[in-house]
Formats: sequence, structure tokens, C-alpha cells
Amino acid sequence: MDAPPGGAEVFILKSCPKCRGDLSIEQDNYSRTMFSKETDFACLQCGYRLLADERRAMLARLRRWTAAASAKAGLNGTGGAIPAV
Repeated sequence: MDAPPGGAEVFILKSCPKCRGDLSIEQDNYSRTMFSKETDFACLQCGYRLLADERRAMLARLRRWTAAASAKAGLNGTGGAIPAV
């Protein structure tokens, strides 16, 4: 999945392991794909940043969600492909 255009923000609602707040996806300017191993997650409410193992689990969950959404939408050929890390 390509990064959002023009500095768009991506949020994952109610997913903070500390306070159940909303996570913001933060990436460096050089990352070309969303949900790569350089992706960082920070809670908007409490400021908590996911640890390495929590980040890996969140990336795996996001890949499953994206694949399921692509399959449900009938996007044949892509299969919700997000590059593995």
C-alpha cells in the first residue's frame, strides 16, 4: 500500500494498549510504503509509543485487516498485498 498523498494522517481508533486511545501512524519522509518496519505508532490521548513487539503485532493485524477488506471489496489480483517486512 502506498503512503497517503500530501501528508494525509492515518489513525487506528481505540487501539492504544495503555489507555485504549486512538493511535496515529507516523512515518519518516523517505518511506514509500505504508505499514513498513519503519512505521511508528503514537497514541493521541496519552502519548504512548508502541514498543517493538507491540509494533510488529499491530503491523500484522493491519495487514490482515487490509487483506480482508480487499477480499471483501473484490479486488482480485491484488489480494490486499502489502509488502512483508
